[in-house]
Amino acid sequence: MEGFSKETAFRFEDTIGPVWERKSHYLLWSYMTTNGLGFHEYLQFCEDAGIDAMYVFNCGMTCQGRCPDYFDEKLTEEFYNDTVNAILYATAEENTYWGKRRAENGHPKPFTVLKYLEIGNENWGEEYNKHYKYFYERLKQQFPQFIYISTDHTERAGIPTEYVGEHFYSDPVFFASNHDMYDNISGEIKIYCGEYASTIGCKEGILYGALGEAAFLTSIERNQDKVPMTSYAPLLQNVAYKAWEPDMILFNNHESYCIPSYYMLSMFAGNRGDYVCSHDVITEYDIQKPTGCFKVTENIRDIILNGNSVTEIKGDNKTMESYPLP
Repeated sequence: MEGFSKETAFRFEDTIGPVWERKSHYLLWSYMTTNGLGFHEYLQFCEDAGIDAMYVFNCGMTCQGRCPDYFDEKLTEEFYNDTVNAILYATAEENTYWGKRRAENGHPKPFTVLKYLEIGNENWGEEYNKHYKYFYERLKQQFPQFIYISTDHTERAGIPTEYVGEHFYSDPVFFASNHDMYDNISGEIKIYCGEYASTIGCKEGILYGALGEAAFLTSIERNQDKVPMTSYAPLLQNVAYKAWEPDMILFNNHESYCIPSYYMLSMFAGNRGDYVCSHDVITEYDIQKPTGCFKVTENIRDIILNGNSVTEIKGDNKTMESYPLP
């Protein structure tokens, strides 16, 4: 959705109409998508499955974690209008321009499944605050019926915030160790744990990973008034192309199978309690050993460790290695 650049950022209008006329789109995951499953098909899928839809759209920023770029006012306005057009395509009556376009594509009545709008994806900081506010205030006035999701704690900057989307990818011990993450938050701002998965040491999707996630989810179930929604991510993977692992449901042209996390979530869904019991548990637990790696980027210079210039530092709580600059 964010794109590597302005040119590769997602635009709703490129994904509707005859499939053979749709523009292909270069994704951050290093492949081209035909957009054969576009905005219309996504809404149709949600309608057929009986689930609420969430639309995540570009708010005038590329992926900050890769090649951060911030669009100027003119281009940001283009993406704002693209967002408005997408909402109208989904919800406008058939006698309007976008309602007619939707009817031409096979769905005369408005879609009723669209419920959530997420402004950006994994964006943060002062630049995101400006773009979020620009989109939120105008969209909320025009479309007050939707629930809006921020990808950062914009409420801390004094900006109106309804939901905050949080993402977690780590090892099973991280998830088990954070079983109490949401116990002491106020709940004034709702949390949408929109992406989570045990990824470190669990690339094929294993039971150990599902157990760590289950421990984490007990906290969310206990604090469901503060964290009303979660999403395991990613959901689907074609086994012929693996850009990320693990994924919950894997498939080829003939069959599919699910990893243990799917069955763990099925057990949660099938065994929902009527109320939450308070409890205190004292037990031994595995402490996650902090490890990491720091690399010098083009914007950082003169890193000194023990009197020597270095370009990379890595280690854990006991050891440290440094790599001299060339």
